Amino acid sequence: MVEINKQVNSFRSNLLIFFCLLTFVSLCLSPFIPIKEGFYLRLEDLLLPFIVLALLPEIKLLKNWYFLFIFAWAGYGVLSMAINGRLREFNDYFELYKLLKYVAFIILFYTVFKMNQNFYKPVVLVFFALILFNLFHFYNVFHFNEVVMPSFATNSAQLEFFGKNSLGGPATKRILGTMGNPNINGILFSFFAIYFIRFIKLVSWHWGKLFFFLSISMILLTQSRTSMLALGVYLLCFALMEKMNLKLMLKLLLGISISVAVVKFMDQYSLGYVTGAKFNVAENGSLRGRLEVWAELWSMIKEKPFFGYGINKNYFYEHKLYSENEFILMQWRYGVFGLLFYIGMLLMPLRFMESWKQVKTEKSIFFTLLLIVYTINALTNNPMSDPVLQLLFAIGLAYYLSQFELHEKKIKNA
Repeated sequence: MVEINKQVNSFRSNLLIFFCLLTFVSLCLSPFIPIKEGFYLRLEDLLLPFIVLALLPEIKLLKNWYFLFIFAWAGYGVLSMAINGRLREFNDYFELYKLLKYVAFIILFYTVFKMNQNFYKPVVLVFFALILFNLFHFYNVFHFNEVVMPSFATNSAQLEFFGKNSLGGPATKRILGTMGNPNINGILFSFFAIYFIRFIKLVSWHWGKLFFFLSISMILLTQSRTSMLALGVYLLCFALMEKMNLKLMLKLLLGISISVAVVKFMDQYSLGYVTGAKFNVAENGSLRGRLEVWAELWSMIKEKPFFGYGINKNYFYEHKLYSENEFILMQWRYGVFGLLFYIGMLLMPLRFMESWKQVKTEKSIFFTLLLIVYTINALTNNPMSDPVLQLLFAIGLAYYLSQFELHEKKIKNA
């Protein structure tokens, strides 16, 4: 009987590891699966029922205060929908479904990270696949942008005018990648940069150092200005947290400078979107458009400040609006309490740390840097509303949480 139990546990462990690897590959490399017009699924959605079944022995983890907090947000979302008479609006429930999916994948990766598995090689393989994909896209190798990219591009206009200006002449290329959007692609490569940054502090040579600078090069190719700002902030925070000496900081700056030079060498327009940015609102169409949308949404928020508009995804579809600020979006959808839920989802995991020693661990530093990326990008994008980026955050959170015990006794003391 003991031997049978060992075999069952071994099979279940291997199955959970398989689900983790397949999910990570899917998040980074697979496109959305079109079901019908306006309705898409991802491979992770198809895996979810099987993952939930495999996680049934971990059901006690749902009693943890953080997961109860997410469930409370989902319940509040239903209340907001009810107040706004939107309980029959089917597509609004997908936002609540995403919250429940978020919890399931945190538990999945938390359970596997607790096994102390080494995922360095799979991460590197996926990273190389992403670089290859984006280089084929950048140079349009074998008509890649006509054959492959339409399955990934979320905005056909971005693909149509990739490397072209409005007159059809040559212009800057902001790589869309597997995310189909340069800003989301920038956050994806920020995830890898944060993973590989830990190797910078090693005295001896490690390939992870090169991979870190390659990650920076890919962020530069997306020309996501917000991701670049986040890069500067978390590099500074990393230097302070790790107490980097002057010699190491100079090496880091040299590596970044070489990355910039390589990107500039790849194409004469490769950094044109960044270097040509205008800070004058009248001259910066992107900034002007965002400010106009934010002003419109804020005027609506003041009319319904407490319960919002009941998610109401159709409002954005019908008016062809993009909020491009997740803090404003959450308050518009759920009201001020929903905004607090959103901020809590991001920041409240930090309270698991009870001592300075826990703040300095590799896993805590990883999560802190990831948190910086998401909060800064939330100022001009909606990272946690994106189904891929939300689960990447769940993976990072699970990695951080795996240094703690999320059992019932811990909950009572929380």
